[in-house]
Amino acid sequence: MLLALAVAAWPSVGHAADTDLALPTVRDRIFHFPGFALSSEQILSLGLLVCLLGVAFGVYEYGKLKALPAHKSMLDISTLIYSTCRTYLF
Repeated sequence: MLLALAVAAWPSVGHAADTDLALPTVRDRIFHFPGFALSSEQILSLGLLVCLLGVAFGVYEYGKLKALPAHKSMLDISTLIYSTCRTYLF
């Protein structure tokens, strides 16, 4: 019993916090690929560009889908599903 209590209390002995972590800067690393090298800042920028392209593609496809004709009963069902989900969310 005493051993279980000691094991349960062991994590409370440490006095480290998140503010004690040493975070590296973004420009610390350079990644070498065959024929070229990229810094971590460039890789982050490329990732953000890919995300923005994905958002633009999604908006474009949404616009195309929104412009398609739909049957009245399908629109009624989609409105019902949307309002049900909205009600559950709130």
